[in-house]
Amino acid sequence: MKAKPRLYLAILKYAAAMAACSVTFMIQEGCSPMTTRSVPGDALRFREHAIDVTLFSATQMEVIYGRRLVYRSVFPGSRPEVMREKTQDDERRDLTGGGMLGLRAFEGPLEVKWRSRDGVPHEAVLNLEEIFTDRVVLHQEDPARIDPSLPMQTSGPTIVIEVNNRTLSLYMQVHIYLRSLDANARTREDRFNHTLAYSKTF
Repeated sequence: MKAKPRLYLAILKYAAAMAACSVTFMIQEGCSPMTTRSVPGDALRFREHAIDVTLFSATQMEVIYGRRLVYRSVFPGSRPEVMREKTQDDERRDLTGGGMLGLRAFEGPLEVKWRSRDGVPHEAVLNLEEIFTDRVVLHQEDPARIDPSLPMQTSGPTIVIEVNNRTLSLYMQVHIYLRSLDANARTREDRFNHTLAYSKTF
């Protein structure tokens, strides 16, 4: 009977530790659920990410990540159609928070298959470890202004896989949170970053 209070206290301590992890939004020893870490003078890195897919001027696209089917534009019984052309509005469309979330960095090779506008089949197998070296978050912000308590969205960055006719591109999209230039301000700036990481025309 005496062991129950000790067990209860142990549970309370564990719950408090997990709550502290949730408040700081940083990876610390024993705080595995978080997806980012920010150390002064160090690059932002991520453990989890999302994937979203965009398809322009092409058809019959399929994306497999590790052993997981992420995207298929044409299903059995449906009629393949060539998607519309890419426009200026598509260039920096914010896709963060959508697609497939909570993916571990990295789950395996990224396989992309599609047919360009002229019907020619294409295929690529990419190693994300090589493209996103050391799992560094790609952005264009001043590291000195990044808020260490919450450097970016807690879901991690979004890797956008884009096929545009014969061109395959990978972008990283992320919202970076900056400390205000006004020392008295309690708000932070939300900066959307859209960075090209890989591109190849077939």
